[in-house]
Amino acid sequence: MRKRIISAAILLMIYAPIIALGGNLFKVGITITGILTFRDILLLIKKENNIPLAIEIISYVLVGGLIISSEYFMAVLAGIFIVMFAPMLLLREKEYSFDAAVRLIMSIILFGYAFSILYNLRDISLHSFIYLALIPILTDTFAFVGGKFLGKHRLMPKVSPNKTIEGTLSGLLAGSLFPTIYYVCFVDQSEKFFDILIVSIILSILGQIGDLVFSAIKRRFNVKDYSNLIPGHGGLLDLFDSLVFVSLSFSIVSMLI
Repeated sequence: MRKRIISAAILLMIYAPIIALGGNLFKVGITITGILTFRDILLLIKKENNIPLAIEIISYVLVGGLIISSEYFMAVLAGIFIVMFAPMLLLREKEYSFDAAVRLIMSIILFGYAFSILYNLRDISLHSFIYLALIPILTDTFAFVGGKFLGKHRLMPKVSPNKTIEGTLSGLLAGSLFPTIYYVCFVDQSEKFFDILIVSIILSILGQIGDLVFSAIKRRFNVKDYSNLIPGHGGLLDLFDSLVFVSLSFSIVSMLI
């Protein structure tokens, strides 16, 4: 618990000025974060698939390119398919397989697109970015606290043994109510509170689903954490798994409303 708090405090001190200042500093920060988050899933892929070093390095470059390439997004996307599949012509099956290529492509697109949404949202508005970030942060924090002090009924023990129904509801309440209040106070005061609350509830629920999905992936590969980069938390993907799903869900909701 102490390690979790100390790590969270250090991360807050690192990310707060990066987010507040924006610009090129944020561009660099979000790109590095996206690449390191992608690295966590790449480590799991390498447990079952051989990935040549050159392709691994190219994968990192493609994730970074996808994050900051809003103007050339489709071109980068096409390049990902070409670059990831073409080496199969030169390498033997055991050196680089079709399965490895597909897993890499899906992971590059998933994390590249998720973090590109965050990059573009911060470029548009600091307050909009904070609103979106508050949803998974408060959902995860209050789910943890609520589960610790109120939790009695396990939610999905085979997927995530420590998650409880009480914690989930606590996270949903805090992760939808407080961001909604922030939105109507700082983002757009003309929006109806109830409408934003519904959107926040949907995003909070999907964030918790994302957390469970990435927990299921860890169980599939029989690992406790994605990596040991952050003491008390694991890897960046352990920390940002909900944020990945929330950002992807936000892009869908934005197109529908």
